[in-house]
Amino acid sequence: MITRKALLMIFLICAFSSQSTIAEEGNRANPYSVYSDLLSSIFTEKDLERIVITSETFLQKGMGDYARKEIKGLREDTIEDFLSKNENPVTLKNKFVEDLKVVLVTKERSREILLSKKAEDGYGWEEFYKLYPDSQGITELSRVGFSKDRMQALVYIGTQVNPLSGSGYLILLHWNGKSWGNPQYVMLWIS
Repeated sequence: MITRKALLMIFLICAFSSQSTIAEEGNRANPYSVYSDLLSSIFTEKDLERIVITSETFLQKGMGDYARKEIKGLREDTIEDFLSKNENPVTLKNKFVEDLKVVLVTKERSREILLSKKAEDGYGWEEFYKLYPDSQGITELSRVGFSKDRMQALVYIGTQVNPLSGSGYLILLHWNGKSWGNPQYVMLWIS
């Protein structure tokens, strides 16, 4: 015969298990979880004071066929969601994990700084690094496309460090039950 104490224990285990599952499902469906896991894997090993990101999402048009051809294992529902979401940019909010120390900068402000004639290099990078010392440069992100089951996520990330150093990638990530990982990178550009 099951005692009250045993029933209470079973109830508590089920309640906490479902809360954990709900939290994991929330992370799995949250684009900021994808961004945070990706940025953490790229930038946390570097000695950065901050990560500077443009506040508006960006994606160069015409990426669908290239992604389908180059990214192994990319599911059609993932690329369709990615392309659909990226038809319209959105303004990012600083909902990244706190450890990342993200600074959001508008595209207008970054252009203003980088096209500044104050700097000797003629591009404004000296001015940029005076304003954002110990940063990685400036990073752009696309909106995140998900597979219907939220097991795949596709995102674009591009980072420019100076006029002659930067790169952009499409990245397919996989949900491992707790976080987004196992990234597959496909380079789109390099300078």
